[in-house]
Amino acid sequence: MTYLRAGTDRSSSEPFTARQDLKSAIAEYNRASALGDAHDAAPGLARALIGQGEPAEAARVLQPFASASTSPGPLLEIIIAADETAHNFGAAETAARHLDQLGTSAYPDGVALFPSGPLSFGADRLRSLSATLISPGGLASGAGGSVQDLGFIPEYRDDPGVTGTQASCASWT
Repeated sequence: MTYLRAGTDRSSSEPFTARQDLKSAIAEYNRASALGDAHDAAPGLARALIGQGEPAEAARVLQPFASASTSPGPLLEIIIAADETAHNFGAAETAARHLDQLGTSAYPDGVALFPSGPLSFGADRLRSLSATLISPGGLASGAGGSVQDLGFIPEYRDDPGVTGTQASCASWT
């Protein structure tokens, strides 16, 4: 969600604005959950709760989804971050040991998207940058992978003379 990304980006430079963005993100994720998309909304909701200073609630929200998932790795990573933020180090260690025991089976096979930070849902607000990663030994060594950056592109407000449209100038529009 846009609010989550904005709140996360502003957390140190504009804390009051960030808090409002995160509050809006929580409301939107709760709305998505109420409409039947609780599984997909849970990671974003958890990140927003962590940002709002409610990491224990974030871990509680994610736990049932991680327990029911056949590929809980990404959810366990957020749970660990939430538990550490809540200073619940015993629970963080338990989740980390569980993730370690699962190994690569904790993550889906094939191409997967693991955003390192919050992500907007609208494709019209995403830009894509792809890169192929190859270790110095090449693909023969068994290493390699690819990265795709789907960073947030903000929506801009009209500012006459700076942004927006002007009927008399097609290139500016």
